[in-house]
Amino acid sequence: MEGLSLKEAIMDRHGKSGPSKFCRNWSATPVDGIWISPGLQINAGGYFPYDIPISNMEHRCTWIDFLFTQAFGHNVPAIIRPKARRLQPKDPWFVKNFVDCYRKLILDNCILDRVKKLEDQLRYPLPLSLQKEYEELEKFCTTAVATAERKCRKLRMGQVAFSPAIGQARLLIQAWSLLDKRSKGLKISSRFLHQTLKKANLDTSCFSLPAASVSLQLKDAYRNYYALKSSHLSLREDSLHEWATVLSLAGNSDKETKVRRLQQRERQRSSARKIRYLRGKLSTGSTTLVTVQQGQWVDLTSKHEIEKAIVQNNSDKFRQSFHTPFMVPPLKHLFGFKGLTSSAQAVLSGVYEPPDHLDSLVKDLLNELCTPDHVRHLGKHSVDLTMASYQAF
Repeated sequence: MEGLSLKEAIMDRHGKSGPSKFCRNWSATPVDGIWISPGLQINAGGYFPYDIPISNMEHRCTWIDFLFTQAFGHNVPAIIRPKARRLQPKDPWFVKNFVDCYRKLILDNCILDRVKKLEDQLRYPLPLSLQKEYEELEKFCTTAVATAERKCRKLRMGQVAFSPAIGQARLLIQAWSLLDKRSKGLKISSRFLHQTLKKANLDTSCFSLPAASVSLQLKDAYRNYYALKSSHLSLREDSLHEWATVLSLAGNSDKETKVRRLQQRERQRSSARKIRYLRGKLSTGSTTLVTVQQGQWVDLTSKHEIEKAIVQNNSDKFRQSFHTPFMVPPLKHLFGFKGLTSSAQAVLSGVYEPPDHLDSLVKDLLNELCTPDHVRHLGKHSVDLTMASYQAF
């Protein structure tokens, strides 16, 4: 078993001085055991009396206890990533949409009147009916805020099924958008513009159009795209039939068979995309191996050794400056961790007398930390921050 890199679980933990495991084995020589891989560490292990838990047995039943997560691994809790916020306070357009939507919800449901009525009836102790009214108002306002944020901006998530008609509409929007930027004097790559016009089946005569005409064409392109987007699934189905016709003519096969295959592939892709999304969001791997240098590189696989190695590595990383002069006595006690002591003020004032046993480089540093004369002559500085300064920052 040692040649297979296995170990006997109970003897590895408690030694070989255990009881006899066979009723006629008077020498207590081990005749059986539970063999495990070296990376497993049992929590406990032992032997049952004879005839327990199975009667009329001449051997003792052996048992071990270990963590399920240590034997089979475990998934750490998924990282909860922040969701995209639709409301951006720095964008006045989104703020206006949010405020307008929230105001409409409040006015349509007469929330202000209900709040005024509740305020007029306030008294202590608050009756149960007024408590319920307050809870309902608070719940409605919370829901209204969430609704207004959801409607203030549309997130582009790529959820429109592709089809040639949708693709052509997008190319038209891109082409007219580039022409609109060009008409406004913005810098546009000439090569990229010509390539986009060619893909959108537009000729170079569009360059001579006035800015107003280009803006109208861009609006028409958006209007056409929105009309097509409402039926993007049916357009996708039609494109599959057209593609099946092309494939059947090229391969001399039945069109219906091609359509069924394409539709089946679409369903498989949709299912795989959902599964991939769920697996990516809900499962994460745990650390099962760490390589450390102990004279030579060694792979650690047991839970205890991995945790010890990680803690030691983090300790070495975050304690790299603990031996420096300002992190050890006497400077540690004289200056503290925030530099708010009398010694720190003396250094800034240029009157600090360092201890004689300090290193010369530390003394030079303390001398250089003295506040320059031209800064000291400016007097006391105000730490107040105005609203205009904060907004500018």
